[in-house]
Amino acid sequence: MINQQSAIYSLPIKQVLNGSRNSQLDQIDNLVVYNKAIQIFQVVGILKHFNFTNNEIARQIKAEIKDDTGTLHTINYLFDEDYPLWAQRVNKDYRPMNIFQQYVKAVIEPKQYMDDIVYKCIYMELINDGNKILVHLLDCMQAKKEIVPSREFEYYLEKTLGAFEKCQYLNLNMMEICIKQDIPENEARDCLNYLVQEGILKEVNDQYSLI
Repeated sequence: MINQQSAIYSLPIKQVLNGSRNSQLDQIDNLVVYNKAIQIFQVVGILKHFNFTNNEIARQIKAEIKDDTGTLHTINYLFDEDYPLWAQRVNKDYRPMNIFQQYVKAVIEPKQYMDDIVYKCIYMELINDGNKILVHLLDCMQAKKEIVPSREFEYYLEKTLGAFEKCQYLNLNMMEICIKQDIPENEARDCLNYLVQEGILKEVNDQYSLI
C-alpha cells in the first residue's frame, strides 16, 4: 500500500529519478519513494540551462538543474497563460555565461505523460545565500528519516543528523560524530553509509560531509 504525501519533501535529484522509475508502474502523477507517494517536492542545485521557447502547439519553459547526485530537466507548457512571474524573474536574472555557478531552488510536480514522468516547475528562484543550500541539505536528510520504511535506523539517523546540525563546518569524521551524539561506532557507520549510498553525504578517508 502506498501512503499519500502530507508535506513538500526536499529531495536530492538521484532520489527523484529513482522515484520516477518506480511511479511509472502506477500511471499516476507522483513519485514513489520508499512506498510513499510524493506529489510535490523541491530540489536545490546549479541552474545549467533556462529558457523560453515557442512552437506551433504551446510556449514552453525549460530548465536543467544539476546537483552532485544527478541532473533534472523540467518543462512547462503554456497555452493561453502568460509566463508566470517567477519565470520572468529567473529569465531576467539568470546569466548562463557567468563564471560563478548560479544556484536555484525549484518546487516541482511530477506529471505522467505517455509512459514516462515529466517534471513541471511550479516555482523557482535563484539563490545566493549558502545558508539556503544548507537548509535544503538538512531537509533532505530529515525527509529521508521520515520516509524510510524501516524504523531500525530512525533513532540513529536522527542522532547523526543532529551531529551535522551542530557542526559549523559541516565536515565530521566518525569519531567526532560518535562523541558529539554518544552513538556506538557501528551504528553511526551504518547510518552514514546508508546516507552515502543515497547520495546525501560523501565520504573521503572516513571524513563525511554534506553533498
